[in-house]
Amino acid sequence: MPNTLEGQLEARQQILLAWIPRRILKRMEDQSLQPNSKANCELCRSIIHYQSNAEQRKHGWEKLLNQNPSNGILVHVVKSVADDEIKNQAGEILLSQNPWLFDFSAILDYCIDAGLLKRAEKKFSETKFTNKILMHSYPGDFLSKNRQIICERVFIQNPTKSDLTFVITECWDNELRSRAGKQLRKKLGIKEFDEEGLIKKIAEKVLINPSDLLMGNRHDGTAHRLDECACVLDNTARSIEQKYGIGEGTTMAGAAVLPSYAHLFDMLFHEVILDVLKNPEIIKDNEAILALQSQAMDKSKGK
Repeated sequence: MPNTLEGQLEARQQILLAWIPRRILKRMEDQSLQPNSKANCELCRSIIHYQSNAEQRKHGWEKLLNQNPSNGILVHVVKSVADDEIKNQAGEILLSQNPWLFDFSAILDYCIDAGLLKRAEKKFSETKFTNKILMHSYPGDFLSKNRQIICERVFIQNPTKSDLTFVITECWDNELRSRAGKQLRKKLGIKEFDEEGLIKKIAEKVLINPSDLLMGNRHDGTAHRLDECACVLDNTARSIEQKYGIGEGTTMAGAAVLPSYAHLFDMLFHEVILDVLKNPEIIKDNEAILALQSQAMDKSKGK
């Protein structure tokens, strides 16, 4: 991602334009997701940089308000300014300016005003987004409100098998993951399901030789992700992978037979996976898993 604010906004625009249908682009022309002026970028930068000087920060914000800031500029203010009052004011303006998915995400994840959040949730629920668009968004931090709302929305909008796989792997809500897993197994025709037995089988294999989990690709029956482990050790998962292909089919198979663990498929720190395999009960405690991830991250940085 570019280092400059202008570059980040331009990159954001290009990412959106790459997959948004033309009919929707037409509707967005007046919204100006790109920065509406270089001067506004400079003002936005000054507001963010003057974090320790409340007076200068407020002066820059008031000046920016008089220059009709675009949604893209306001999103940066909401995400980056260490001032809750300014965040909420920017969020209010975003909500009034025909907000797009990224705008809702910024409000829901960074603003704290209860009334604003309630109105944002209501407006988001009334705004039409296809599952494809929702899944191309950035769901937010693991336990963020935005991530949960997006996954719930995808789940109730006549989800396909791929949509359900998204919900199961992205959502950190155990109950929603369980419901989505049940629906995915029904669509795949899976009648027998023993997640506890499969995770024990994986643990027995991996904990004997933990280095297997660290390999960059599968060979000789080893795997470096839990969904790949499932496809190596479980006949049902293997048949799904063979039908839908390595990659998408692997993740779908893992989501179907290991829904409680699917949010860890992309876990970067394998020691977290090993800890979970040693103590499967911890999978019910998201805070504990995030604490393990934080410890692993600190360890990787030499702290």
